Order: sequence, then structure tokens, then C-alpha cells
Amino acid sequence: MKNNKCSFIVNLTKVENCDDIRLEFIKGKVLSGVKITEEEFKFIVSYGVVLAFNTIDKCIDNLTKSYTYTKIENDKLVKDIINLIDNSVNPKKPWYKRFWGWITRKK
Repeated sequence: MKNNKCSFIVNLTKVENCDDIRLEFIKGKVLSGVKITEEEFKFIVSYGVVLAFNTIDKCIDNLTKSYTYTKIENDKLVKDIINLIDNSVNPKKPWYKRFWGWITRKK
């Protein structure tokens, strides 16, 4: 009697669609130390991108449910808000560093 050993084990208990089946086969290969193909690697990358986008969309949906939006029609106020955001994201360097950059012609 010949005894066959499995190359890898696949768990299909929590599969919801075809992509999940393919992912589980790749996961089974990786966990068992079996090499995956370049096509399988590309599938994992694209699956991760789709999963990340879906998660971001869900987070945005959750955030937008709790906030209300106000339309600002005052152009000066919009410019002031943009300047405040820009200054907080990209703060100005201290005057002495800007002066030294001007002397040495560095930005």
C-alpha cells in the first residue's frame, strides 16, 4: 500500500468568493514552504490593493456619517483656511535657517 503525503493544506471554511479560494490556495502553499508563481504573487499584490481600497472606503463612509458639511462661499475665508492647513503641514523654517540658505543659495 502506497502512502501519499499532501504538499499543502487548504482551508476553505471561510471562503466567500472565487478570489478567496485562490488566496487560500496560495496561503496554503506559502505556509507549507511550496514556491508560488509570479502570477500568484501578482494576484496577492492586487488582492491586497483591493482590500486596502475597500477598507479605506469603509472608513470614509463611517467618517462621513458622523460629520455634516458646510459650503463656504467666502473666497477670502477659503484662502485663509488653505494657508492655515499649508502652514501646519509645511511649517516655515526659522529665520536664521532661511537667512543661511539665502546666503549659501540653498533652498
